[in-house]
Amino acid sequence: MRPIDITATIQITARPQTVFDYLANYTNDPQWRAEIKDVQLSTPSVREKTLVTETSFLSKKVPRHVSPLQCVTLLPGQSVTSESTAASPYWSRNTRTVEPLPGGRTRVTYRLAFDPRVVKHGLGFGLPRFIVHFYTKATMKKYLAALKGILEGKS
Repeated sequence: MRPIDITATIQITARPQTVFDYLANYTNDPQWRAEIKDVQLSTPSVREKTLVTETSFLSKKVPRHVSPLQCVTLLPGQSVTSESTAASPYWSRNTRTVEPLPGGRTRVTYRLAFDPRVVKHGLGFGLPRFIVHFYTKATMKKYLAALKGILEGKS
């Protein structure tokens, strides 16, 4: 099945390295991604091949969904990408990129691609792609706004 693939961006008034360090540390995710309840890493800090185990709340039907991911690409200070492992029943990939902008600002680009069958798993029924896309995009924008609030408070 063709994945859902969504990209969202935001500008944050913070140093690019500060933003990247926060984004590349997946254990920070519960602070800005509401459905994430816990993240465990197989290494003290994220590097290529680090296993990232996310525990999330999908719905009342699936209150504890475990997603095994692996860091597949790390470009220090620029981007980090994780992708589901073979142990995951639903494929996903996310890329977090930072780009310096003038005036002490940083552009964050968050790209998420995933198997839409996870929606049926979480809800017990499928939804049309356009609804999943709309909901996911709106949720990503909320997450990036939360991220902005956290990081601008740290600057």
